Parts: sequence; C-alpha cells; structure tokens
Amino acid sequence: MASLLQFFLPLIFSAHAAFNSGYVQFISKEKLQPFLNSLPQVMDSEIDLILRSPSTMWYDNESMIPVYQDSVTPILGVRANSIGRTLAVQGERIFGTDGHFYFPFIPPGLMGGVSNLYVLKFWAPPRKNNITLPTALWTDETTRWRWIFPKDTFFGELMFLKSPHGEWIPFEIRTRKRELKGWNSNVYRPFDTAEKLAETIKTKRPNWMNNPALYNLIRFLSNTQTLEPMRLEAPEYLTKTWTPIDGAMDYIPSFGDPNLVTELLKTIPFVSCEGKVWKENGQLKSYAASTRSDFSIVPRNFQAGLFPVTQESCNRCHDQVGRQIGEFNFDTLLYGEVWGEDYIFSWHPFDSSGNFYGAYHKNRILNSQIKAAGLVEPYQPDTLHSENTYKELPRPFKIIWH
Repeated sequence: MASLLQFFLPLIFSAHAAFNSGYVQFISKEKLQPFLNSLPQVMDSEIDLILRSPSTMWYDNESMIPVYQDSVTPILGVRANSIGRTLAVQGERIFGTDGHFYFPFIPPGLMGGVSNLYVLKFWAPPRKNNITLPTALWTDETTRWRWIFPKDTFFGELMFLKSPHGEWIPFEIRTRKRELKGWNSNVYRPFDTAEKLAETIKTKRPNWMNNPALYNLIRFLSNTQTLEPMRLEAPEYLTKTWTPIDGAMDYIPSFGDPNLVTELLKTIPFVSCEGKVWKENGQLKSYAASTRSDFSIVPRNFQAGLFPVTQESCNRCHDQVGRQIGEFNFDTLLYGEVWGEDYIFSWHPFDSSGNFYGAYHKNRILNSQIKAAGLVEPYQPDTLHSENTYKELPRPFKIIWH
C-alpha cells in the first residue's frame, strides 16, 4: 500500500489548502433553514445534540450526487448512479429509473412506489482538541479510491413527508455511528408501537369515540389480526446473492384529520426503535406502520415494517459497498462497483467538475470544498491514523477484478 500512497496521494492533495474549518455548507442556508426549523425533539441526547449542532453538515442527492466508481480497465472513473441504467449492458435489470438498484439497494422502506418524500442527510465527524478528525483516503490495487471514517463519526438521514398544506414534516430519523469494529445503527420515530399511537390519539382527542375515522383507527391499532404477510425478494437473476425477506405489513387507515397527523409529528418526541416491534400476531411481526392513505404518520406504501431495527438488518446491504456490480448479475456489463465505502452509501469525496454523466476516463477529482475544509487527508496508518481511531472493516466478498 505504501507505494500506491506515495504515487497517488500527492496528486490529489498537491493543492491542499493550509486551512481547516472542518465544515462545508453543501446546501444553501435558504434551502436548509426551513428543514432545520422543523427538527423534532429526540429522546437520545447524543442524537438531539448532533442535529442542533452548528458543526453538523447537511447534504442531499442534489448537493452530493450519488455516484459509483468504475475501477475496471480500460475506462476508469466515477459515474452518476442515474446513468447506470442506460450506460450498462442490461443496466435496466439492476438500476431503477430513480438511479438506485432495485431491491436490495433501495433504502429500507422506500420500495413500492413511495412518494411525497424528501431525505435530508447529515455528516458529523468527531473532534479532538477542537480540531475535526478527517476522513483518511487512499487507493487500492484496482485504482479504486478507498476511505475510512474516524471512530465516532455520525451519518444519518432525516426523512420528511409533505402535508396537504405543503409543509415538509419529519417522520423518521436513521443514524449510523462509527465504532472501531463496525457501525452502530438506529432508527427514531415518534411512535415505536401501535399501542403508543392509539394511547396518544386518545389523549390528544378525548372525544375520539365520537369521530368515526378515529374510532376505526384506534380499533385497528388495537387489533393484531390486521397484519398482512409480505415477502420482499430480489429479481430472479439476483436470488443467488440475496435471500428473500418474509415479514408483515400493517396498513393503518386514514386519520380523517390532517391537523392531528401534523400535530403528532410535530409535538411527540422521537424515540429509539431498536429492538422494538410495532405489532405482532404469532409468527407475524411488523416493525413500523404503513398506510394506503395520502397523508399519515408515514408515507403511502412505506415498507419499513419488513425491517427490524437491528445491527444485522442494517448491515445486510451496507457491507456490500465496493462490490463489483457484475457479481450480482454477470450479464450486466457495467464494470463498476456498488457505490459508497466503509459501509456508508451516501457519501463520497468526488468533485462534480469531473463530470459524472458519461463514461469518462480518469475523472475522479477530489471535492475542492471538502479538501479546503481539511475534512480528508492521505491515509498514513503507520503515523497519523492509528487503529485506535481508523480501522478498516472486513469485506464479506473478495476483490476479483484487476
């Protein structure tokens, strides 16, 4: 690795500014502020503090375009996920029209045509002696750019749905905290069980029995027979790689009162759903609510109920970052790898000036803002980057391309 580091890193860090702000404003303040104004209270002081910290960096798919690396000769570079469907031979068998893989790489719960949704992501690196600890960057033998986040780095997603009045309201928070041997994942929602939602509605609307819609909703929430079995499985050509997920959905009926939905999402503190079951009936379990209504506490057709909030469930996909896409479908000639690194999909250090929209050669350019802020630096495991803070995670697959 040393020779590769000596050759590669001076090229991308030669213009490295003698400046370390440890912060990048990826999204304009004008666009970001309305979302920050609607942050929920989280009953986890560490997460609540991160959400409100001025050091936390926010981004979305527009400010950090989702890309994958292509490290197989002869054309080496980085491509936007959105062009993978048309760039690859049989790319339509892997990529959806939204630029994501089909299952299993669509974010959990967002399969099935979920709409009315905005995802705001955050990145919070740790600090030591009031200095932000940078991400360590290098290349491997395939020319792929690799990186390790320092211990105690946080990534997360705030998920918003739009009210009938056009207001974006948060309904779920997903977090990942870097530990030395992996990532600690969690999900926060205002209601971790159907019972809690029913009791809250009764408190907020004491006359609920006189409201037909609320009466029907509370009866539904109290009934364990409402669970509908569901299987989520990959297309036939991916079945050798991914086993199906068998679970249950709980499609809660309409509130009949948009103002109550808004009130609940805005005023009820979010709690951890780790290890929680929304509703169960014998062998059937659902881990989150869903709905067929246009406006509820979750988006229409939300499928998070199939996924328990456990470390094993989250790592089911995250440990596949960097895997050659051809391994999932050998007829798909894309010569690229699953996006992301260090078990994180959404972040990358590439500058869009390299042009992500085409099969361009050697277009991996270090993001100038990230570089200037001192948020990345050359990986030097023998000196700067001790395994007590920077530890490479194991891959459950072999690197087979050269």
